[in-house]
Amino acid sequence: MFKKSLKNFGKKHKDSSAESDNMFYQRQQEQAQSQATSVSTTSKLISKFKPSANNLSQGLEEIPYSIDELQSYGIAGRVKQLAFDPIQSLMAVCTEFNHVLIFGQSRVSFTLKLTSVNAIRGLRFVKGLYLIAIDSVSTIYVISLNEKKVVRTLTAKLPITAFETDYSLEFVYIGLTNGMVRAFDVETGNDCVLGFREQQKKYFPFESDVHVSSIKLHPRDLGTLLISYTKITVAYNLAENKVINSFIYVLPETAQGGENAKYEYNTKGEYVPYVTQSLWHPNGLHLLTVHDDNSIVFWDFKSGTQLLARTLFDSYVDSPTGQRMKPETKRMTPITKVSWICEKNPEYTSLLILGGDAYESEA
Repeated sequence: MFKKSLKNFGKKHKDSSAESDNMFYQRQQEQAQSQATSVSTTSKLISKFKPSANNLSQGLEEIPYSIDELQSYGIAGRVKQLAFDPIQSLMAVCTEFNHVLIFGQSRVSFTLKLTSVNAIRGLRFVKGLYLIAIDSVSTIYVISLNEKKVVRTLTAKLPITAFETDYSLEFVYIGLTNGMVRAFDVETGNDCVLGFREQQKKYFPFESDVHVSSIKLHPRDLGTLLISYTKITVAYNLAENKVINSFIYVLPETAQGGENAKYEYNTKGEYVPYVTQSLWHPNGLHLLTVHDDNSIVFWDFKSGTQLLARTLFDSYVDSPTGQRMKPETKRMTPITKVSWICEKNPEYTSLLILGGDAYESEA
């Protein structure tokens, strides 16, 4: 009886031991499979974000991602202007009280109060060393990022109506109410008047308003400026000191034009809408002009040929219709800003347009 009990105990012990070994082996397999799955998922995730020699953003569009709040800063007043330095990861904002605040990584921040009583109309980072603040009248403040103070104040004799900078250049190009274009050196404070007078008088001798409405540097040639006046846009070469080409948008008497066209015809029966903005195609071979009637006009840079005139809703709005036009009673919101953006291939582009898509009474 005792021997039989020992045999049964030994059998049960073996069965229990075998069952325990099986369970242990299954757990090991499950853990190994789980680790393999985890490694596979991690590798897959890393491979999607791993930089590629062809496209640094490859895989990002396949993964849902969200924007996280990294830092919070208290600001007194509403933000009116903003500038960003992608190389140094700096952001500058200007409030309604003319307080300039510069933010960086790890809660880096600096506040500077400008003495100007006029509102600041623009902020730009220049050469990684300076922050340029331009007020709404005629003053340019040069703020040193190293010294954390205004190191230079540049004043134009007339109100500034347009300006342009490039991150790699120490010059600030400004356009004035009298049609002159000047270049200020932010490092030395010296300025020079570009070697040509305003160009509009040649074509519109009786036009009293000759202010510069827009200045843009060529995306591939920093020696070429696109300068717009109220009724004409010119391409000016700094090295050769001459106008390369001119662009004038003219509507015949029966052309539709933009939704906000005033149809103020001259003695020739032509209506010339005012230019509000001009900008280059990213490849620099074409350009467009934006007008106060909400027309958007595309041009060939080399030949000066007008390629297309359109609005947000209609194309070929410069073509005669055979009917005399009258201004619309309901006005559309004006197009206030246009940006010409591109993909990796600069031939694939799109326009980012602010305004012009609703009636003013509905906006």
